[in-house]
Amino acid sequence: MINQCPICEAELKISELTCSKCETVLKGDFKGGDFCKLSEEDQHFIKVFLKSHGNIKEVEKELGISYPTVKNRLNQIISNLGIKTKEGLNKEERLEILNKLEQGELTLEQALSLLGRKK
Repeated sequence: MINQCPICEAELKISELTCSKCETVLKGDFKGGDFCKLSEEDQHFIKVFLKSHGNIKEVEKELGISYPTVKNRLNQIISNLGIKTKEGLNKEERLEILNKLEQGELTLEQALSLLGRKK
């Protein structure tokens, strides 16, 4: 399901629902769930993440991406869903640290320290 207008990129609203069996039509102003706001790629990522029970190593293997990339994707999805995290750093600061880790500019220990976590 698309969630943005292809012309102006504004959020689309759901105004009609149709039963696939009896063809009853409901008209109104319906809201999609939070996950409707996510791209198909992000929804697929979440399915892989849930299938692996949150095991980042398994997500890395299945999607062929690195640990920092998995973390970046998770942080981006969390942000897109409007979920508040307990971490003291804002999203941009966390992403910058993870990007530096991925680029080899920081060691894992340095990144964890900056993120306020211990290994």
